[in-house]
Amino acid sequence: MSKKIVLILIITLFITGCINNKTEKVYLTDKYYNKGELITVNKTDIENLTNETYVVYTYNNFCNLPIHCETIFKKVMEKYHLDFLAIPYSEFKDTFIHETVSYAPSIIIVHNKDIIAYLDANKDSDMDKYQDSIEFENWINNYIYLNK
Repeated sequence: MSKKIVLILIITLFITGCINNKTEKVYLTDKYYNKGELITVNKTDIENLTNETYVVYTYNNFCNLPIHCETIFKKVMEKYHLDFLAIPYSEFKDTFIHETVSYAPSIIIVHNKDIIAYLDANKDSDMDKYQDSIEFENWINNYIYLNK
């Protein structure tokens, strides 16, 4: 009986040690390593982006955070010369991304029309990334290469 338990533990450790749920980092499409600016887009622009990797910032005009999150995002964008696409929530609601991301503000990383990661404005665990540029930088660095 104890041999079975040891065997089960070894197999469990082997399986859990070999499974890697971390998303592989990606490079943004070259044109987004540029000036560190927000590029205003609409729903049609988003829908027409195929075979590209980009970051979308969706926003509303009702931000009540102590520090406006756009200020936090721009610090990282300017530091690494990353351009993000910016879309108002009213336009964003009609994109394919809204099927997964329901709240604004948010940052969404998209690779070939697949959502890699996003910040959820409805999750307490994401609030520090909205309010601290170092936390935001660490988060986004998990998913994209900040330098080309």
